[in-house]
Amino acid sequence: MSSPFHGAWLVLRKEIREALRDRNLVLQVILLPLFLFPLMGLGGLQVYRLISGAEEQIERILWIDNDTPQSVRQHLLEDEKLKLIPAPTELQADCAAPDAERFRALRDQADENGEVAPVALLSWWRSPDASVDSVTICFDASLDRSVDVRDDVTDALKTLRDVLLTERAESVGLSPNDVVLWEIESENVATSRQMGQFILSMMLPMFLIMMLGNGSLYSALDTIVGERERGTFETLLSSPLRRSEIMLGKFAFVTLSSLVTFSLNLFSVIVFATFAVRLVVPPSVGLSFQLGPVALLAMLGGALLCAMSLAALMMLAALPANNYRAGQAVLTPIYMAATFSSIAVMTPSQGFSQQQALIPFVNVAALCKAAIGGNLTLAPAITTYAVMAALAFVSMFIASRVASRDGVVFDPDLSLKKLLREGLRS
Repeated sequence: MSSPFHGAWLVLRKEIREALRDRNLVLQVILLPLFLFPLMGLGGLQVYRLISGAEEQIERILWIDNDTPQSVRQHLLEDEKLKLIPAPTELQADCAAPDAERFRALRDQADENGEVAPVALLSWWRSPDASVDSVTICFDASLDRSVDVRDDVTDALKTLRDVLLTERAESVGLSPNDVVLWEIESENVATSRQMGQFILSMMLPMFLIMMLGNGSLYSALDTIVGERERGTFETLLSSPLRRSEIMLGKFAFVTLSSLVTFSLNLFSVIVFATFAVRLVVPPSVGLSFQLGPVALLAMLGGALLCAMSLAALMMLAALPANNYRAGQAVLTPIYMAATFSSIAVMTPSQGFSQQQALIPFVNVAALCKAAIGGNLTLAPAITTYAVMAALAFVSMFIASRVASRDGVVFDPDLSLKKLLREGLRS
């Protein structure tokens, strides 16, 4: 052979040809990643529009206290979707706020009787030791319609209060400027690129781990477990190729499949996200999804090492499996653990620390988040690359040692515990 990697290249070519003939693998690695997010996103967008349209046609009922001033009633009636109904006498207390449990019980009772149940209650009252009226709005935070009514009524009351206060001021000879002491305004100083980086940093790292794991899972199942079920694994191991070259070729195939799945998923996510942002977000908000060369290189390096680590781990774990069901039972926990570990760094205020850099897969998610947000530091990044490279090397080392022992790899009762013991034995 011309080089020690020639055999691995032959195995890689074999695996690619077999994968392209496998419809299920092509679906899972190529077609599904390419079309999954656009289809899910468009479907979710249509469902959201249908629900929103149905919600807009539903009349919102507001129970209102009899002591509510007529001016407030008229102002609330300007909202055509809001219907005011007198509150039950049990909820109308002149000197105390309404009882929340009683409101909930009466609302549920109205719903059980087939009546249109209210979504909120407006109570107007004054305690004996107070000099001004109090307004209490009872609402259900678990219902979007109830929260919307609470917000609309609150805004309407604030607007009416300002109008009435200005009228009273003018009646005694004061100008509106004499009444309004100051105006409060807020301005977002973040650029459109910074806003886009923030959104990407909260979403992309988790998607990265999930996409890479998805590609590794199905390709590792096919190249290890599939070979066993088809009866070709023993034939391949008995070929003139060295066992290390066979495992290296399969490792390259699983890594390549993981990166292909990740690339196609990322492309589909970016295409759909760009379309969705233009459709949903107003142009005045201004979002720009741009990444600098340093961030891209850091993410690509993290994605490559993460793909290599997942490929090595899943190949190692798949060796004892004799069928697809057993293989999925072993590999799915690895996939889930890697995916859910990335959620640990999704809090906005959490930075990229050395402690995170020592935890596999958590470190890659944290590195990508810091790279996207422009907060990447050198020491944790180097630690992350070293940890992931070591994980991939150790996993492949054990897998290669196991594959070199016929008494182990052909053992029908091979377990993961025995596999690790034999692989670590000198």
